[in-house]
Amino acid sequence: MISVLMRLWTLVLVIVTIWSYWYAPELGFAKWWQAVVYVLAPASALLGGAIAVKQYGIHSAQGRILCALTLGVFGWFIGEVLWTYYELVAYTDPYPSLADLFYFLSYAAFAVGLVWELKFLRTQAQRARPHVQWPVLALAATALSGLAIYFGVFQAIKPSYSWLENAVAISYGVADIGLILMGLVITVVTAEMRGGKLAQPWWWFFGGISCIFVADIGFAMFTLQYEQQQWLYKASLDSLWIAGYLAMAYGLGRFAVLVHDAQRSVKR
Repeated sequence: MISVLMRLWTLVLVIVTIWSYWYAPELGFAKWWQAVVYVLAPASALLGGAIAVKQYGIHSAQGRILCALTLGVFGWFIGEVLWTYYELVAYTDPYPSLADLFYFLSYAAFAVGLVWELKFLRTQAQRARPHVQWPVLALAATALSGLAIYFGVFQAIKPSYSWLENAVAISYGVADIGLILMGLVITVVTAEMRGGKLAQPWWWFFGGISCIFVADIGFAMFTLQYEQQQWLYKASLDSLWIAGYLAMAYGLGRFAVLVHDAQRSVKR
């Protein structure tokens, strides 16, 4: 039942995103629908994380890990609410602003959760030896780091912008590198050690942060076009951010589904 509701809700948000951003963006009220889905996407991830934490219990190792990740999503959610407020209500430039502070605080919470997960996997690895393809993993990590450094750091520097804007842009690039690399390692190791359903939540979560990673790089490269509300840049980047949040929501929700299914199996 939980899985069905998750899929239906995701489908509704995807339809609204496609309609408001790509099919009828010229309509006067389309921007309000865009704002609604732009805020509901991280709210969905926040709800998925909260349900997962409740299912695991805050006192369990996995519950604490999911709590840290959910706190990270909460910071991004607050940031998106503030960003939307600045754009649609206050009519002020949201970059950089208080929203960026919450975005950066989220990276700290994500880092804590992912580090805890890495430590948890180390204890599990002592019992079951994973056959991780480390050369492939190292190659992927090197490629991702190179892309992030070039496009997310060097290309983010713009002489016409203030030092604060450039500092914020560079910081996003550096933070994204750490987030995407830790997510990649955890996802691959979990898939090798556990596989199947147990790895699915991490694949979805990694897919989500990957979409946000790409969107952040795009924003660093095309900040001016985005701030000018040029349709292609606005629609493309917002759609990537929304897709990232929805993938994270589905991944965090899958953690809750795994526990729920396990409990039902025990009762039977």
